[in-house]
Amino acid sequence: MLLTRMRTTLLIVLLAAVVALSRVPFLSAGYGENVDAWRVARAARHIARTHVYEVSRFPGYPVQEITCAFVRGFGAVGLNALSALFSVAAVVAAWLIARRLECRDAVLLALALAATPVFFLNSVTAKDYVWAIAFVLWAFYAALECRSILCGVLLGLAIGCRITSGAMIIPLAMVLSGSAERKSWRAVIIPFGLCAGFTAALMFLPVWIRYGREFFTFYDAHDRPDAATILLRGSTEVWGALGLAGLAIVIVGAILRGRFALPASMPRPANRFVVPGLVVTVLLYLLAYLRLPDQAGYLIPMVPAVLLLASRFAPRLAFQIACVCLLLAPWIDFSQGRIAAGAIIADQRMRRQTLQDVERFVLMTEQVLPGENTVVVGAWEPIISELPIAATAHNDYVYLLSAAEMEQLVRDGRSVAYASDTIRAFNLRVGKIDLAEYGARNVRQILLGKP
Repeated sequence: MLLTRMRTTLLIVLLAAVVALSRVPFLSAGYGENVDAWRVARAARHIARTHVYEVSRFPGYPVQEITCAFVRGFGAVGLNALSALFSVAAVVAAWLIARRLECRDAVLLALALAATPVFFLNSVTAKDYVWAIAFVLWAFYAALECRSILCGVLLGLAIGCRITSGAMIIPLAMVLSGSAERKSWRAVIIPFGLCAGFTAALMFLPVWIRYGREFFTFYDAHDRPDAATILLRGSTEVWGALGLAGLAIVIVGAILRGRFALPASMPRPANRFVVPGLVVTVLLYLLAYLRLPDQAGYLIPMVPAVLLLASRFAPRLAFQIACVCLLLAPWIDFSQGRIAAGAIIADQRMRRQTLQDVERFVLMTEQVLPGENTVVVGAWEPIISELPIAATAHNDYVYLLSAAEMEQLVRDGRSVAYASDTIRAFNLRVGKIDLAEYGARNVRQILLGKP
């Protein structure tokens, strides 16, 4: 018994070390390509300096925002490292779940989750996705162990990281019911629900105190993408080209297994609600993504569920091949029929390029616009606010301007400019005003010497 525990502990340490070390080279290129990661950094800076809670964006992500405030002094490396640590926790939880379900390839499944492009990318940024899924997976493991109170607390913490984690209350309740055995389902579901609700409410208490009922707001300022973009985000951006090939092998293998009784890597689980719970998880987050298909990260909760279902229904060899494909997916991709850099390499290049572009834009704008000006820059605004140059800039860089704000600036005699025609169109769609009609100028045209 002692030897078994030692082996388990050693395996967990090795698994955690492999995942953690794979993240180290990618922690320093800013807070992430997604602008929301920079908003988290700004909110953490505000909380650390003022000791007053501030959302990075509504409806608030208090567990992450407040925790990040404690390591804000370590910059991008500190905040990104926290995400990396939560990815380690998520991977270990996935391994424990797979082992609990008697998956013979539990380690391979856990490593495949760690390497899935959308998971890997978000584990080295200041976004909240990986934080939430770590708590969700540990809650799932607690549900398998029929620890309803712990399961509820963990789900409440997940909701405090990302409010959409609340959707997991349905599949977790299903798994808890299946784990109850001789207990009444009420004896586990009621404590679970109460603990989840109380913990989530406690986590959101700082948001309520600061903003009141208005905190329950979602930003929806993006145009709905076309069908091709929706499909791309929900497939290649999640799994990578090789990962999709691996999933295709799994699907074909599952069909063949149904016809020829090939062995799977995981036997039928004793808990009869595990498979339905996993299916519900996939459907819930797929439907949520289709409602607002803005980011591939919305589908991260679906990834471990898909892998567990694949291990249950696909032949073992097909599942192993799929996992190997996922292990390669973040490093190797295909573009126009050629081998290309994988998602994690491409993401690092884009992050560094974005930083260079923003810094160059600010430097040129500071030189070409004399005096104090208000410059509308859209999604670059949170990035600019975190750059060292922002402390000495004589211009004021803002996200967007409303009609009231623009009219006040005109009355104050303050010059207004916008970064590009794209930003002008964005402000017209969201802010409902055309900046040019108020005399605002295009910075890029000014740089080119045009009136």
